[in-house]
Amino acid sequence: NTFGAVLGNHIAEHLPCDRILQERVHSLSPHEKRAFGCAGLELINTLREHWLRIIKPGGYLALIIPDDFHSDSYAMDRSHTHAYSSKTFLELIVKTVEDLVETVEFDTFNNFFSFNWVARKR
Repeated sequence: NTFGAVLGNHIAEHLPCDRILQERVHSLSPHEKRAFGCAGLELINTLREHWLRIIKPGGYLALIIPDDFHSDSYAMDRSHTHAYSSKTFLELIVKTVEDLVETVEFDTFNNFFSFNWVARKR
């Protein structure tokens, strides 16, 4: 409850994947990463336990994330441990934190490489 805003610009896709040993994650192919099911669920814990914890009520969280629907996020950068399309991000991530935030903006049309999510903490 300290900061008025947190901005994450192309960082969520780099969070550690608990399902894969960290020393192996960078050596995996894009196909192997998908097969291991590293779909980004670790972001829910990061949102709840860290980012939203430090934001004041009424404060904002803004994330910019590469859109895996328009490009292969894993192939673009082998350090990516997660890949999200805007649709799966809404279904997997946003719905699980709706008790803590309200979505102010969800923009997939500003460019076709990334999508933006801006939320206000309740």
